[in-house]
Amino acid sequence: MSMIYTPEYRSSLLLIATIACVLLSMSATTSRAQEVFEGLGDLPGGIEHSHQPTTSTDGNRIVGRSFSEEGSLPFLWTPEEGMTALNLLPGQSLVMGKSSLQFASSALVNDMSADGAVLVGHYSTDSGSEAFVRRGEELAYGVGVLANNYYRSLAIAVSDDGTRIIGYGATLNEEGAQNRQDIVMWTESTGWQVVMSATDISHQILGFSGDGQTIYGYEEDLANSTFTAFKWTASSGQTTINLPLLENAFFVQDVSYDGSLITGMQQSEDFSIHAATWSETGGVQNLNELEGSDATWTFGANSDGTIIGGFTSTTAGSLATVWTNGEPELIQTMFESNPLYAEQLEGWELHMVHDISSDGTVFVGVGINPDGNTEAWRADVSCLLLVGKTLPAECECSVPEYSWVPGQGILFSSGTNWDPEGPPSDSSVAQFDVSGFIPVEFLNTDSTEALEVTRGTVQLDLNGHEFISRAETDCLPGIRIDGASTELIIKGDEGVLRSRDGISINSGTVTITEGTAMIAPEVTVGSSGRTSVNVEHGFLTSTEILQVGVGLEDSTTISVIGSNEKAFLHLGPSTEIGVSGFARIDLAGNSELLGPTLGSLETRPLHARLGVNNTGHGEIYIDSSTVQIFPFDFDREITFTVGENGTGLLELTNEASIRIDFLNIGKLGHGEVNLDFSVLVIDSTLTMADREGSTANLTLAGDSLLSVVSLGNLAFVGLEGEATVTVAGHAQLSNALARVDTTQIFLGASENAEGNLIVTGAEASLVSGDSVISVTIGARGRGDIQVVDGARMTVEEVWVGRTDTGFGSMYVGTGAVVDLDRLAVGPGAFGVVQVEEDALVTTDLLWVADNGQIIGDVLSIGTFEPGKRAAGISARGLLLSNEAELNVANIDFAADAILGGSTTWQTALINSGGLMPGDFNQPTGVFTAGAGYEQTNSGFLEIELGGEDPGTGHDLLNVVGTAVLDGVLRVEIVPGFIPDVNSTYTIVEADAISGSFATVESPEGVTIEVAYEATRVVATVTDVTLVSVDPDSPVALESGLRSNYPNPFSHQTTIVFDLSEQATVELVVYDLLGRKVEEIRSESLPTGRFEQVFDADHLPSGTYLYRMIATGPSGNILVRESRSMVLVR
Repeated sequence: MSMIYTPEYRSSLLLIATIACVLLSMSATTSRAQEVFEGLGDLPGGIEHSHQPTTSTDGNRIVGRSFSEEGSLPFLWTPEEGMTALNLLPGQSLVMGKSSLQFASSALVNDMSADGAVLVGHYSTDSGSEAFVRRGEELAYGVGVLANNYYRSLAIAVSDDGTRIIGYGATLNEEGAQNRQDIVMWTESTGWQVVMSATDISHQILGFSGDGQTIYGYEEDLANSTFTAFKWTASSGQTTINLPLLENAFFVQDVSYDGSLITGMQQSEDFSIHAATWSETGGVQNLNELEGSDATWTFGANSDGTIIGGFTSTTAGSLATVWTNGEPELIQTMFESNPLYAEQLEGWELHMVHDISSDGTVFVGVGINPDGNTEAWRADVSCLLLVGKTLPAECECSVPEYSWVPGQGILFSSGTNWDPEGPPSDSSVAQFDVSGFIPVEFLNTDSTEALEVTRGTVQLDLNGHEFISRAETDCLPGIRIDGASTELIIKGDEGVLRSRDGISINSGTVTITEGTAMIAPEVTVGSSGRTSVNVEHGFLTSTEILQVGVGLEDSTTISVIGSNEKAFLHLGPSTEIGVSGFARIDLAGNSELLGPTLGSLETRPLHARLGVNNTGHGEIYIDSSTVQIFPFDFDREITFTVGENGTGLLELTNEASIRIDFLNIGKLGHGEVNLDFSVLVIDSTLTMADREGSTANLTLAGDSLLSVVSLGNLAFVGLEGEATVTVAGHAQLSNALARVDTTQIFLGASENAEGNLIVTGAEASLVSGDSVISVTIGARGRGDIQVVDGARMTVEEVWVGRTDTGFGSMYVGTGAVVDLDRLAVGPGAFGVVQVEEDALVTTDLLWVADNGQIIGDVLSIGTFEPGKRAAGISARGLLLSNEAELNVANIDFAADAILGGSTTWQTALINSGGLMPGDFNQPTGVFTAGAGYEQTNSGFLEIELGGEDPGTGHDLLNVVGTAVLDGVLRVEIVPGFIPDVNSTYTIVEADAISGSFATVESPEGVTIEVAYEATRVVATVTDVTLVSVDPDSPVALESGLRSNYPNPFSHQTTIVFDLSEQATVELVVYDLLGRKVEEIRSESLPTGRFEQVFDADHLPSGTYLYRMIATGPSGNILVRESRSMVLVR
């Protein structure tokens, strides 16, 4: 349906795949056999084209449209009658299902009640449109006799129970233009009444909740062309909400039964459409997308919005897609992998899911049928079973039932030898149901259809043999253990208990010892009660899917604790810990945690998710250095998500170590990772607090070591939510094992995000290894770093408040030491650095931008004697922007101090070191010495030439008073600029000029002559031999990606790179979420230096990454390097 319906079945379905097998044979009460998948056909006289299906709660009444060359007609489909035409127009007399239908009618069904008995919609009239409501065979038109003179009306939606209907009524002004559109509501007790009305306001309905209590929509002010989103409830009336309407607009497709969640799509900044949900508390939450997706659309959902249908747009076309708890899956693939659907689906291409029944068991959609025509289809998805789930009572299967009668199964009630010459046979089902202890000894390898332990303690002594469950059906797991007091013990000289489809340990206890193994593609632990699995010596192996803690009230524990002998746990490629209940995995002693190691599975990616659903709580504890984690998985991509929708915890203690590729802490829920005397290596990306509303904590204590390394080399502390990293005790946050050039840490990456990093304690540190660490505090959100209590921070680069929405703060407390190459404060919305009087910050370059603030006791510029500066801020050079704030008690200048920026220096300035006008925002600028300027013979003035205009084109020293000159004039050329011969540049202006530069250093390839006048100094270019590097003028360079200039920038920036030999170059820009923004170069290039202009006028402010990959003729990688750039509007 176009709206979402009743919640009666909410608890019956969390994921589509958890539904048990459908009845394979229908009862005799129906007039036709109902298929698990079928096309709905078309009306007689049509062109074999049906579309836009909407389903009732039980999926047995579907309405839609059937098309012909003349037009279209609404249809009703039922299992008994198939497709018949709907009689909806005034005066129309249709014979249902006959070929005399008039297809040009324009009636449209907009919604129907949960039982399908009430249909609402509208049809076209000469003046506009008229609403209709159909109850059974009774039809009513219009929106009642209201004193509003509506020239058109529409019935838009109906509540699940059919007792509330909402729609529109519109009026015209004297000039014949629409001047008002009201929202009206019908109830049985009141009839039609106006809910919202105002002159020159057009009210639009976006969605209606199934309980009839909530309307979502927007108001358009017809006079001012403004739009305001609203929410109306029966209890509170109309309120304004923050639903995006224009920029990054959200398109509403469905509303949950209780009105708390909207499903639909959001238009991104590049105008592509992506499936998403919206709520007042969480805002827009994008749904995950399949690889290769260009866009995603949604249409319908179940009652609580956990199952959403739509399609994925790819280069191959539209592919019908369903999202369960935000995770996508192709319907075609889902059906074709199940034998119950595969035969009926043959020849079909499923293009979209248009609606989902309230309980999520029926999908309706549109596809191309085997004849090549567009046709609506219906699918009963209750046959999609994920092995290991509890079966409903009505499930019937083709395998022997659990009746345990001769010929169907064997009931063991006492100890026995399992003799392959006797029962049970391959077609039998073996059940153990005992009141006490039963030992069973295997004499040989054997197999049955299935094995079940339902009561008592069963000990299977495999004696080195193999037992195989050969179940052919998807209805039942091959091996099932169920019962709170049930216990299964597996022993016996490395024997194997194997299921061809699945193992379900629903409740009870399982112990694996003496080198034995339990192996299955799908292993489910804990779905109907308290469950524990103890791996003492042997294997618990999932080759595809491992789920632990499935049931809502379940408490599940897996202990893998080897002593003298090894204990192993193999995680499936898809591993879920704490699906809906509580689950904990303990690894200690002589144990190993591995991925699947059978054949092609050895290199398949592995994704472990902890706290899967919002009620799920998943924990993994790794204790001791004797535990080996993924010791052989060098070629496998390993991802851990800790706190996907619920709560997740990963804890390493006692010198434990783990190495993975991607770590996501707190994706949509709450995640925690704690290390104590342990090692965690992340080879690609750390993401904390992935979505708005999520929270994440990473705590390092003892001698813990965290290293963020590899290709992505990114750490997001607070991507869209709130995250905190704490480094305490003897812990160290580092990239010591990094295999790339740069690690970038972003605190508060998005506008609503908050990231915090606390380094505390005399032995705690944040340090870079052989690679560079760049830290951005407040990238686009809020970021904070505290280095306190004697802690140490040694990295190359720190940005504090980097973009126009970024707020950053850095606090250096008692006894702490911070050593940097570059420190930039306030280039974004706001940045502040506060240094206590007994703390020390040293940096080669300090840039305080317009929105930057420095707070401290002493600021020292230049080089001082070793040990002389033990506290305060000490910078070799200082760049100041015009609005920068220096709230410091004392400023000391050493003889070699370097000063620069685009600012005014208010005190007398003696330059014995260096002066460099301009800053990072603009490489050229004007530096004003407001009380005179003297340059000694050891000082230098650096002037950059990039254009004719002072300040914006080239540097200028402006002196109020007298400029006394000596020392060195150093002239540089802005990269990419070639000056003209005889071009002149005023480089110094003053009230009076005294002296001259002792030395003039011209740039390579350019000859400069300097003229001294009474009030200015002029540089003239007398000769130019400088040429740009192109394929015709190669130079010998070292291959590499250079810094862009300017950076930050407002519109365009130039990216520079060098090639030492011919190579194929790919130059790509990404945003902070790793999404490709633009491929700006991809071609084969010769040796030389190249400059690529990047135009960012179409992008919002923020931090972007640009990556270069250069591949030599022999396929060798010459360069794989990333850098960051900041776009500031």
